[in-house]
Amino acid sequence: MQNQTMSKGALWAGRIMSGAATLFLAFDSINHILRPASLVAATKASGMDPAILLPIGILLLVLLILFVIPRTAFMGALLITGYLGGAVAANIITGALPLFLGIGLPVVTAIFLWSGLYVASPRLRDLLKNKINS
Repeated sequence: MQNQTMSKGALWAGRIMSGAATLFLAFDSINHILRPASLVAATKASGMDPAILLPIGILLLVLLILFVIPRTAFMGALLITGYLGGAVAANIITGALPLFLGIGLPVVTAIFLWSGLYVASPRLRDLLKNKINS
């Protein structure tokens, strides 16, 4: 496989996107773990049991840790993508957020995760390039 290098600008753009997604997800997981009254009230109002907040927060934090470790970043991104898909489904079913936010925010977060990983990982770029060309 051919090792591709990225420009400094592209590398920094990828780092910024990964960093933004990581910060957002870290905030979200900590918010779920701490369970502020506003989140508990919103969870109840959407028809979901607030007891689910702590396990969801812990799960997201574990997945995020996998993502920030370079050796497990691909697996973390893959699992977080699944988590975000569940968030989209929950947002649509409960109607807790406006549709553009309920779908858009998780999708943009996933795009940021994968874009940053793509820039940071020559192996991922090679894999995708070979899959597209075959």
